[in-house]
Amino acid sequence: MPAPRRRRPATEAEAAALASDIRMRIIRLTYRRPLTNKELALRLDKDPATTLYHVRRLLGAGFLEELTPRRGTRGAREKPYRATGTQLALDFRAAASGSAVNEAAFGAFLAEVAAFGVSALEQRRVVLQLPAEQ
Repeated sequence: MPAPRRRRPATEAEAAALASDIRMRIIRLTYRRPLTNKELALRLDKDPATTLYHVRRLLGAGFLEELTPRRGTRGAREKPYRATGTQLALDFRAAASGSAVNEAAFGAFLAEVAAFGVSALEQRRVVLQLPAEQ
């Protein structure tokens, strides 16, 4: 069995940046495929100005990266964003906003279930192994 990955404590700024269900959804949406702000706004059913605010918060905290701009269908300059995966290496338990991060993750999950409908939900159970001292 592989050794568990070591995580570093999250800073308060990192925890605060993830304490939003919209930002959690943006990270999930951009994890496998880069998306522009317009594409994110459409998928989240939000105003582009709202999603841009959240994108900027994630960029500032290092959770998103801006890729090389491209030309859209009408020649407009589009900036694709991709999740960095940084959040996977962080431990939020000690951060004051740590519980807010958990609530945001759960809120993001519920929003996605609501968007697709419960009948489209397919669940799996996972095993979590904790060190003996926990």
